[in-house]
Amino acid sequence: MSDFIGRRKLRESRIKKNYTQYYVAEAVGISRNFYNQVEKGKRNPRLDTAFKISDLLEVDVNEWR
Repeated sequence: MSDFIGRRKLRESRIKKNYTQYYVAEAVGISRNFYNQVEKGKRNPRLDTAFKISDLLEVDVNEWR
């Protein structure tokens, strides 16, 4: 799976849940700017943060990381 398709799942799940990037970032303990870069595929979070994002958005970490 391409990185772009995987990261798009994060965005789609976040929007379905009516979460803002700010909400996700605050919930997992990162900045909104960093989360935005994660969603765009420009940055990779630490593994523990990736699992927090996956749990919050209910997306398998293996589908986007």
